Amino acid sequence: MSYENKDGDQSSWIQGDSIDGFLKRFLVEQGYSVVGVLDPLTGLEFADGNAGDMEKAYQGVGQGEHARAETEWERPAEGQATQPAGARRQANVQPRDDEIGSAIIGLTRAIGNRRISCAFVINLASRLITTPGYPSEREHRMLAHLLKGSWGGMTAKGEGGRNLKNLIVLVCDKLNDFPPFLYVNNPRARSIQVDKPDRAEREAAAATASDHISSLQSSSRSIALRLGVRFSRSAMARRCA
Repeated sequence: MSYENKDGDQSSWIQGDSIDGFLKRFLVEQGYSVVGVLDPLTGLEFADGNAGDMEKAYQGVGQGEHARAETEWERPAEGQATQPAGARRQANVQPRDDEIGSAIIGLTRAIGNRRISCAFVINLASRLITTPGYPSEREHRMLAHLLKGSWGGMTAKGEGGRNLKNLIVLVCDKLNDFPPFLYVNNPRARSIQVDKPDRAEREAAAATASDHISSLQSSSRSIALRLGVRFSRSAMARRCA
């Protein structure tokens, strides 16, 4: 992802790693105390890394502040022991569907608190639902939690004492990837469309990428030249010996 940064009459193009990475940095810069990204493949990760201050704060408002209602998402299967989320991430184990549902419950609880400002990004949100017009019972419950969470989102103090709206951002391919009940006539729901880049934006991105590739090629040639000199000297030393 690349975007234009304007400073008066001057403009420059900034290269980002991904849209969720950009949103994560943007929300941290806005002063949110807890910023996390929920990915269906990797689970919930926080902007300051695993086991950081953000995750500790989240544990207080996403779970500890509320009584944990035992749902089928949160109950371990019969004979199966629970495992801390951090241990699963360190072992690079992909989360199960029930863990994603449980994580969404935690996010909706967290945005309902008034003490710590929280913002979360759900990446690949379109992939949470198989068929938007006919969600399964599990998918319907998950979406209902998001809908109810949007109604209960509170304002909390952020860094520097600013009042910030707790929020959840769904990154999707298109708005109708979700059933209409999630956003139609919902005063707490807003949508932002990221248009495809136009010709000027593509040319600027291509020019930036070309400069980066050229610098890498120059660096590679310099390294190869130094290595060639070292190999030549080593060969000469062996022949003289």
